[in-house]
Amino acid sequence: MAGVAWPDVRSAFQSLKAKAKRRPDLRPAIIKLSSLLVKLESASFDLKFVTETCANLRQELVLLYRAFLLEMLQLASALFDCIQTRKTAKNLFILHSWEHVQKLTLSGILDYLEETRSSDQEIYETIAEHMFPVMCRYFFPSESSVNYEEISIELKTTVYIFLSDTAKNHSLQRKLRDPKLLGGARFGLELARVRAYLHLEALFELLEKLVPENSDERDLFVDSIFNPALFTRHQELKDIITSLKNQPWDEVFPMIVQIFARMSIRYPQPIPITNATFSDTSPCPSETLYVDQRGLTYNIDVDDAIDTCHIAYHNIVKIRYSRYSQPSISTTTFNFELAVPPTVGKDTPEPQAVTLTISVPRHKRDDFLKALKARGVSCLFDQTERKISLAVSDSLLDFSNQPEDPPRSFPVSFVNPFWCH
Repeated sequence: MAGVAWPDVRSAFQSLKAKAKRRPDLRPAIIKLSSLLVKLESASFDLKFVTETCANLRQELVLLYRAFLLEMLQLASALFDCIQTRKTAKNLFILHSWEHVQKLTLSGILDYLEETRSSDQEIYETIAEHMFPVMCRYFFPSESSVNYEEISIELKTTVYIFLSDTAKNHSLQRKLRDPKLLGGARFGLELARVRAYLHLEALFELLEKLVPENSDERDLFVDSIFNPALFTRHQELKDIITSLKNQPWDEVFPMIVQIFARMSIRYPQPIPITNATFSDTSPCPSETLYVDQRGLTYNIDVDDAIDTCHIAYHNIVKIRYSRYSQPSISTTTFNFELAVPPTVGKDTPEPQAVTLTISVPRHKRDDFLKALKARGVSCLFDQTERKISLAVSDSLLDFSNQPEDPPRSFPVSFVNPFWCH
């Protein structure tokens, strides 16, 4: 791997190559991996090459993990660490490009675990030994940074899913509860930074794994997470989390979202809806639409599983809604003109003009308008409707009773209405 100047990455790859000499059948995978690493070290980042290579290499990574788990984990850890400390630390413009490699690294391990379906606890212990420290260090920082703010929600949720799927036994869960590795206080800091629905969901799915069985240990751990200085409704959250083991997750999480929404408009806001329709065949939301930092999010049922759909604010062309309501009408109709249909899971659709129509209960209309306006999208309201959007009184948008954002030790971006510029 001539030209690669990262000492730890080079050392890990050389160890892998030495082991792979006895496996000529894996030589093509080693060559592909080598070409990717050399390309990553070059001064110019070839996004097309990296994206295509990552896509083609994913299945072959499973073979490499199966044959050389220890060496591959050493390489994965070194590569992840190097990307965070050397490649993106001073260049935000390529940060998201490097995320293709980071997601490939984690997806390869998860694919390996899924295909082997191993119950060997030693495998999980080995994965934790090499990957948990780097995951916790960079994705649960005690002090945030501009780089951390720019990390995509997709990569963050991939990390949380990775930790949740690999913390299979009490020993590994105990390690993550240890402040030397992660601990409740840093977990709480990350919860306080949440501005996207998927971010919140993935964190609480991980938390569900980490809550101890023992009641005394559980109380101590939960107390360390929900610092009253960060969470004004800390006692409500503690009460719910300490009773997690007694209630189905799909009933508990909506309650958690409601509490976060009541704490601050900065958190994802759940809006009840009815009569949702699309002008095309896009899957429709039902019951709840979440207004968060990035757009409108909703869940759908797909083959007995839950998939998530997302409408980014920058894909909304115009918002219309009925300006006048008679007492006999219990809902307000909203129409969202979109330039692109909603994203379903990881599938990004081609641009196409579509319209989403929903009905919002009248008593929730102002909450919906408040949430949209707080995220800088009032400029998207049709001109004939803007009077009513402005009529959402300043008192509705008064944040004086809302908790302050977390201290500057971990600044949080909230509104970035570039779609209105």
